[in-house]
Amino acid sequence: MSKNKREKPRQAAPASSAPGGGFDLQVAQQQAVAHFQAGRLAEASEVFREIARRRPEDAGAHFNLALALAAQGLPDDAAEADRRAIEIQPDSAEARYHLGRLLISQGKPQEALVELERAAALRPDWPDPRLGIADALWSQKKNAEAVARLRGAVERWPDHGDAVYNLGNFLMAQGELEAAADCFERAAALLPDFPGALNNLGVVRKRQGQAGEAIECYERALVLDPDAAEVHNNLGLALKEGARLEAAVAHFERALALQPGYPDALWNLALAREEMGQVKAAEAGYRAFYSATPTDGARIRLATLLPVIYSSLDELRAHRRRLEEEVDRLHRAG
Repeated sequence: MSKNKREKPRQAAPASSAPGGGFDLQVAQQQAVAHFQAGRLAEASEVFREIARRRPEDAGAHFNLALALAAQGLPDDAAEADRRAIEIQPDSAEARYHLGRLLISQGKPQEALVELERAAALRPDWPDPRLGIADALWSQKKNAEAVARLRGAVERWPDHGDAVYNLGNFLMAQGELEAAADCFERAAALLPDFPGALNNLGVVRKRQGQAGEAIECYERALVLDPDAAEVHNNLGLALKEGARLEAAVAHFERALALQPGYPDALWNLALAREEMGQVKAAEAGYRAFYSATPTDGARIRLATLLPVIYSSLDELRAHRRRLEEEVDRLHRAG
């Protein structure tokens, strides 16, 4: 689970109404912020855009517009607004940091590094640009340098929960499981309302073969966020490995209710149904997975799915024909 923080718009300097225009900039700013905080992002963007139009040389107005556009899922427009803010105020660490994050999300890590390094230089006491730099390096597969940068951030800001959590993610990806677990335990203490640290600690414990500890972590995460589909799926997996199939099925189904079409939950539910001997339900699950994610693995699973007892010799022969057809298809596909 990623931990993305939505940045808050700045409050612009008070301004009087435009002469004869009937437009109060201060009131408009308050309305835009209220829209933003309520999740009415299109409305917030519209008002921020009007403020920026009326105050074209106000870097903060353009930056607020960038925040709203990014939250609305319009990264190109947001980046344009960030660049306008930087053009007006080149020493805006916030705008450079935000632009750097956008560039990472757009698959432009090298461009992102330029902005993030500048943000870090402008505000040496601010840890967030260092986290962004590590993410940009990681996305360039410069993993050792990314981990080193993040370790440096954690050493300087040991109580920064996001830094500790992100370092745990990097270490888990590199297979350094016990070091990752230490980070997630620290992050869970530093971020007591964030379920991601507990979820990822559960993932590590499961990989270490500690299913009981993993289940406990997932259950604690669900106390914080009962509607976390990923955590329900992970808990289902841990329960399934412990042969608690009915409980596992309940969590896979809950994950799918929260996130319909969730591929991992579809697959895991079908596997659990198959282990329970519910062949028809398993087949329906594999077909649903294959519709969303057409892989050879799903086709093979469907072809080799065996009922506990065949109802007739004809059913056995039909299954054999289907299996032979799938094997032949895979052979021809190379």
